[in-house]
Amino acid sequence: MPALALIVQRTGYVKLEGGHLEVTLRRFTDREINYAARHLCEDLNGMRPVTLDKFHLPIRYRVQ
Repeated sequence: MPALALIVQRTGYVKLEGGHLEVTLRRFTDREINYAARHLCEDLNGMRPVTLDKFHLPIRYRVQ
């Protein structure tokens, strides 16, 4: 649970490019947390998330 809290509270960047919204988290110095964050992003991306507005833009998560 503490690892998830660190990932969720992490600052990052949001960029709209080519009709896709890309959410990039800054890298973690702790290798285990960074590993967990990368796998969380993979799991989220596997769900094919989209924005909740009328445009339903695809969202891609990644760790820098």
